[in-house]
Amino acid sequence: MNTLKLIDALEEMLESSHKVPLTNNIMVKGDELLDLINEIRDSFQEEVKKARQIVREREQMIESAKREADMIIKGVEANIENMISETAVKRKADQRSAEVEEEAHKKANQLAVQSENYSEEILNTLDNYINKCLVNIKEAKRQLTAVKTKKNL
Repeated sequence: MNTLKLIDALEEMLESSHKVPLTNNIMVKGDELLDLINEIRDSFQEEVKKARQIVREREQMIESAKREADMIIKGVEANIENMISETAVKRKADQRSAEVEEEAHKKANQLAVQSENYSEEILNTLDNYINKCLVNIKEAKRQLTAVKTKKNL
């Protein structure tokens, strides 16, 4: 079950729990609540593992783009050196080399920015998701504590 469904199940459990008369508290089955919390924890670990994988893939993409840009630049430089023989041709070749180099760097930078933006978006989504889950878990724990406290009174 994915984490959102688990949180929905937790919310359902809390909403369907019996109310303690004359209080704002509810009664929940502690073992069921702890089982659900453990499932949520396991699901979080999977989500974090996926996020880490995305970061690794992003870093690999950036590194690959840099290597490709360097290979393009070296290839262009080698071709230009072989083609140049006269001053006018050399000027044109130098200009074209700079353009190709700039274009390769722009493409590499663009890919890096896109990869970073995508990773940031995924991590922000995961962060928001985890924060919502933690709020729900803390509320469930607070309510469980309140129930236990009421029982002990």
